[in-house]
Amino acid sequence: MERKLVGVIEAKREGADLTTAEAQADRCADHPTEAQLRLIAWRTPLPFRYVSDGGETRFRNTLDPDSRSRRIFSFHQPRTLARWIRQADQAPQAPSYRARLRLRMPELDERPLRPAQIKPVLGVEKSVALGKGQQGTGQSRSLVQMATGAGKTYTAVTFSYRMLKYAQAERVLFLVDRNNRGP
Repeated sequence: MERKLVGVIEAKREGADLTTAEAQADRCADHPTEAQLRLIAWRTPLPFRYVSDGGETRFRNTLDPDSRSRRIFSFHQPRTLARWIRQADQAPQAPSYRARLRLRMPELDERPLRPAQIKPVLGVEKSVALGKGQQGTGQSRSLVQMATGAGKTYTAVTFSYRMLKYAQAERVLFLVDRNNRGP
């Protein structure tokens, strides 16, 4: 973000305890030194926190409500961080994707949905907003199980559309059984 300090990286030797490193990163981000502050911080505490031992890298975005550390495969690109910063500046009350899911989602218009579709749409939105998923991985996952002919595709399109439009999701991966739905 135009040469502003936005986060910290705590680098450790391979095999080091990343939980301890996360506590160190939090201390550095929460209480930047005078030398760090001379670089001009975007905001304090610094929101983006990385820890890595060279083999595993974990990330935490404190702009998220109930933020938690999650494993990532590579450091985020500067343009990604810049986009997150712009979004946070534009909507301080909902500065992150998960915050927008919790605070901005309008009431679900149930009229075009079948009764069996309403609960899954609301359930997926709630699950993702709360960060539910595989314990310890930081990955948000949801599973919708519906009977054949109950409208799974329409249900998936409905919550995908709502996440893209209201929570500003960047992308949605939508998989279908190519034997049934795809060309």
